Amino acid sequence: MASANPRRRTPAGATARKSVKASILVDVELHARWSAAASLRGMDRSAFAVEALRTACKGIIIIDKSRKPADEVVPSESDDRTAA
Repeated sequence: MASANPRRRTPAGATARKSVKASILVDVELHARWSAAASLRGMDRSAFAVEALRTACKGIIIIDKSRKPADEVVPSESDDRTAA
C-alpha cells in the first residue's frame, strides 16, 4: 500500500572531508608507464596521479549555485531606506 505522503530526500550537503578516495581502471601498459613515471620523480603512484589530475584540471572553474556569496544581499533581508 502506497503512503499518502511520499518521503522526499533532502539534498546532499557538501562533504567536510578534505579528500576522497577514488578508483580507476587502467590497462597493463599504462600502469607500467604510470609506475615508472612516479618512480622517476620519487613519488608513489597516488601522489603522481593527484599531481597529474591537478595539472589537467587547472583553469576549470566550479560554480556552486546552491551557495550564496557572503557579500550578496537578499532583497528580503535588506533595509528599504527609500520608504523612510
